[in-house]
Amino acid sequence: MQPRTRQPCNDAFCLILLLSMIAAPSTVADEQELWVGQFSSGNTAEIFSNWQPYQFEAIPEHTDYQLVLDQGINVIEATSNTAASGLIRPLDIDLSKYPLLSWRWKVTQRPSGDDDSKRENDDHAARIYLIFNAPEPNESKLKWLWRQLSSNQALSTHALNYIWAHSAELNQPIPNPYTASVMMIPVNRADVGIGSWIEIKRNVVADYLASFGKQPPRLSGIAIMTDTDNSKSQAIAYYGDIKFITPDNYTEKNQ
Repeated sequence: MQPRTRQPCNDAFCLILLLSMIAAPSTVADEQELWVGQFSSGNTAEIFSNWQPYQFEAIPEHTDYQLVLDQGINVIEATSNTAASGLIRPLDIDLSKYPLLSWRWKVTQRPSGDDDSKRENDDHAARIYLIFNAPEPNESKLKWLWRQLSSNQALSTHALNYIWAHSAELNQPIPNPYTASVMMIPVNRADVGIGSWIEIKRNVVADYLASFGKQPPRLSGIAIMTDTDNSKSQAIAYYGDIKFITPDNYTEKNQ
């Protein structure tokens, strides 16, 4: 499968606009869990059909994503050397039913950087983007473009971005240094926990309210990204299974 490209722009905003180009595949759901990244299944063809690569036209080097075994479990390994690219999956999820997100990840090498608010430090060993308001099914390009130009945040494309931060305060939303359309939420920081698998559970509705001041619309997509292009450094991360869950199947952790 050939990577999809767009005109040059900053990493965060290009990634959330990619969803205008691809259709949403199905998810695996039961009454309490909605799997969106079941990497442990080991089904390479299915995983990389659902999770499509995205490379930034202006960035010549790309992060390498591979399905590997780690401690006997299949996970996604991301290796970045002065590079940036992501894996993205379109979705259509009602967060009033599945407001909670659970995943695990491990970082073994972080990119250089200190202040997360500076553009030159906008590299993170591990990121998960939650993307809102991509084009709706059968929506005309004209209508979608109007929504992107609108000053109404409820209409335009925007994202939450859970990050392994450099120094930012944990759990406190901060704007991406390139665009206020992406709010970053540090869930890990610096070298604390590096080299170990860490399970993260987040209340997406609460995080959206804290970031944008209103109830979230339907979720349009999800992406993972490990990038080092701004800092010209290296990073290695591993992504485990990702799922949305109901409140009844959730325990307060990492909040």
